[in-house]
Amino acid sequence: MTRHGILAVMTVSLVAIVVPAVRAQSVSPAASNQQAKTDEARMRVAFYADLADEGAARQAVVLRAFADRHKDQILVEVHHRLPAAVEPQSRLADLAVAAAAQQARAWDMAQIILANADRQTMADFSGMAKQLELDVPRFQAALVSGDVAAAVVADAGGSASAALPAGAVVVMGDRVMASPTLATLEAAFTALTSAAK
Repeated sequence: MTRHGILAVMTVSLVAIVVPAVRAQSVSPAASNQQAKTDEARMRVAFYADLADEGAARQAVVLRAFADRHKDQILVEVHHRLPAAVEPQSRLADLAVAAAAQQARAWDMAQIILANADRQTMADFSGMAKQLELDVPRFQAALVSGDVAAAVVADAGGSASAALPAGAVVVMGDRVMASPTLATLEAAFTALTSAAK
């Protein structure tokens, strides 16, 4: 306590953000063009999820294990599923994934967000963007832009019109799987790649 009776207390809070082992990507324009060609050749696996849903977090763990096994053969795309009464601006997690998508890291951001359901502030998302080695000022600008909110609305509208089962859904080729196990994903992948040969 000082002479004037004022007590100055400083509290430091350390926050641990769980980061699934995702590959940081710092890419040159030439490498980016090559990556785009490689991505075109990979099988698309669509993950439809409400990022506020606990089931989506569990499904992301299974999908991540599958994606790690086939990282050079598949590309995971994240699609937003919003409850009908929710405004996208109120769902910072969905906006953060859409902002990360502008830097080709939507799936990586979704994994981190789902692993950290209790970390949902702008500062948390900026920290996640930094850990993914995104251009953080660009990410932050996108996060608050109307364009990102519009993208989430459009994507959620497409997800709603797709007549998918409730909960977290994975679509691979013509297979629509509600909360699939790793074995189910592997079987679908094997069937689709065998049919393509």
